[in-house]
Amino acid sequence: MRLVDQVALVTGSSQGIGREIAFRLASEGCHVALASRQLEQLKQVAERVQNTGSQALALKMDVTKRQDVGRAFQRIKKRFGRLDLLVNNAGVGLHGPLEEMTPRQIQQVFEINVFGPIECCRRAIPLMKGQGEGCIINIASIAGTVGVANMAVYAASKWALRGLGLSLSQELRKTNIRVHNVCPGSVETGFFDTLPEDNPIRKENPQLRLNADDIAQAVVYLATLSDRCKVEELIIGARKLWASR
Repeated sequence: MRLVDQVALVTGSSQGIGREIAFRLASEGCHVALASRQLEQLKQVAERVQNTGSQALALKMDVTKRQDVGRAFQRIKKRFGRLDLLVNNAGVGLHGPLEEMTPRQIQQVFEINVFGPIECCRRAIPLMKGQGEGCIINIASIAGTVGVANMAVYAASKWALRGLGLSLSQELRKTNIRVHNVCPGSVETGFFDTLPEDNPIRKENPQLRLNADDIAQAVVYLATLSDRCKVEELIIGARKLWASR
């Protein structure tokens, strides 16, 4: 196990990609602070994490609320005394033409996908500097590298998240804190179930999508990367999708 007794915070870990990241980190011996608005679901994830022998801390946290984030970091410090890995995974996606998006929807996407990770980084960096090391991993999107029609707001937020990661990588390069972005293509999660029945994205072949565990494996790879290596971003797509082009 490569992350024995390290401590990670995974936002949005009650389901989907975040949940699989938590399980993978725990399987590597990492203790995991689980953060989400869905506390009951978190408790189930925490139980499975504990079954691996790792410790789990379930935190009801809304990344858009600074007080929630502040309390969560206080509890992590009190429980574990350190934070080795921050995974900014909590996110939301909206599909549709820009002109049909309401100002509130646009604001919500940026509050969750951008301002939330910024606040988590702002809290995590002093802890990591104090202990002399740390790692931050942002779960961005391939939509933040090329743009996607009818997902302009989502893509814009992921471009911003990538910019945060790339900039912090430069800002923290003289410390022992590494910052990475993971940019997945389509991932088989509950997101597709929220789309209208006639939406073409919902009808695409699931074999052309990644599994949540594929992203979790990428996170473990980055978290255990040799100090000799510098990897700022991983762009990950389904092999069958690439082979079909």
